[in-house]
Amino acid sequence: MASKTGSIFSAVAMASAIAVASPAYAASAGSKPTEVRALSTASHQAATTRLLPDGVWHCDGLDNGQLCIRFINNYTGVDERYDKRSGDPISIRFLYYDNSAASGVPHSDNGAVTIAANQSRSFAWNNTYPRQCVQGVMSVNGVDLIVTERICRS
Repeated sequence: MASKTGSIFSAVAMASAIAVASPAYAASAGSKPTEVRALSTASHQAATTRLLPDGVWHCDGLDNGQLCIRFINNYTGVDERYDKRSGDPISIRFLYYDNSAASGVPHSDNGAVTIAANQSRSFAWNNTYPRQCVQGVMSVNGVDLIVTERICRS
């Protein structure tokens, strides 16, 4: 269910708290470092857009795993997944934005989940009828945000 309130959305709305998944990361100011962390400005958001058919995953590589997103159910929903390869357990939350993290409508998961090395976690939004393009976001330990490359219907 879509929600426009909450601390994750407030943090994402502040452009300085948005990051693109990429091999290089910087710790956010005042936060305890985690093995998955990122911080950049909105201008560094996904510079490219991937055109994908329904059901095909797009994954962005991270130092210790990968963050993936796809359209599902004939483009009526979105599925987001994190595959963690290494590091200490962390708490994560998923959300996605219609259009992009900078200007889209947010859709949140049902709450934080813990993930350890060699595990995968995912969340699917059914019947949310996303727009032409979507962008996934993962919150790590309630502090750092990782943003996927924007994907669009092919």
